[in-house]
Amino acid sequence: MKSNFQVVDTTSKIWLDAFKKLKPEFKDIFYDPKFIEILSKYFNNKKDKIKCAIYSKKKKLIIYPFLVRNLNTFIKSTFYRNYKDTTGIYGRNWIINSNDIKKENIINFENNLKGFFLKNKIICSFDRAHPFIDSDLFFKKKITKSVGKFFFIDLKKDLKVIFSEFKKSLRKEIKKAQKNKNIEFGYIKNSAEIHQFFSIYTKTMKNKNAKKFYFFKRNFFFDIFNKFKNSCKFYYIKKKNRLLSVELVLYHKKYAHSYLGGTTEAGKQHYANQLLKYKIISDLKDKKIEYYLLGAGQKIDDGVAKYKEGFSNTSFKISKIFFNIWDNKIFYKLKKDFKINDHQFKNKFQF
Repeated sequence: MKSNFQVVDTTSKIWLDAFKKLKPEFKDIFYDPKFIEILSKYFNNKKDKIKCAIYSKKKKLIIYPFLVRNLNTFIKSTFYRNYKDTTGIYGRNWIINSNDIKKENIINFENNLKGFFLKNKIICSFDRAHPFIDSDLFFKKKITKSVGKFFFIDLKKDLKVIFSEFKKSLRKEIKKAQKNKNIEFGYIKNSAEIHQFFSIYTKTMKNKNAKKFYFFKRNFFFDIFNKFKNSCKFYYIKKKNRLLSVELVLYHKKYAHSYLGGTTEAGKQHYANQLLKYKIISDLKDKKIEYYLLGAGQKIDDGVAKYKEGFSNTSFKISKIFFNIWDNKIFYKLKKDFKINDHQFKNKFQF
């Protein structure tokens, strides 16, 4: 008899079929195994493994993608070398489920998942909540940590209303940018400009002293450009064929993500990024996207967060991270052996 619960990897047709069955309100590109496979190719330690737990019973469906990491990545110990934890894949990874899921389905899913984790020596997990997909039904004993505001723009509103909700200073900057001559908005249509995108993005990250995690290989951008033409746009503002500000936007059904971007020094003088965001909003509305997810800052209320708040000072969700302990015995032994408290443990291991 076929089991209702399975754990598969990105190459499995089971995961792809499950993703296709999701209702539009649950379809986000960060649950698409084809996209996640590209992420795994570039961003993860080669020893890490991307998996997805899938529960399916008639029309009821639960999908939970996660990244399995070996604890030896963080601690050097012969005893713990075979133990692991899980964390979110870059982006949102929390559980999504069909609207009509029942308590018995949730219990069945959680019991099977815990069995898989214990069998594979996974002692705990860290998960990032999706801002719009509510999964609080799951794991009642989870520890929830708020990590600041997650900003978004409701694209169902009229464009004039959206603009009126920007901060006053931002509205002025956009109007100034619109007065610049020879300014052009569009998106990259040939691979030659991907090189320019990569250069601008990389230099922007260097100027921000970003962590190594935020530096991506050039080929990653080419893979996204070539394989996700219907789910991404490399937007730009340019002047006289020089790119001033760029942004990679990923989208699927209801949701669009402001993913990666950068601005040149000349672009800053022309308020190019402010204008770019405004133009992207208009274009996404034309595509019938409902939410433009700007994300959060690297830290609570840092410069990045405050900038995003200018576009979305009334529209935000509280960004959450969930923490679950699966193997209490090993978890508390590890804490004791390395003399770390709960707070230190989460900061050390958390994605």
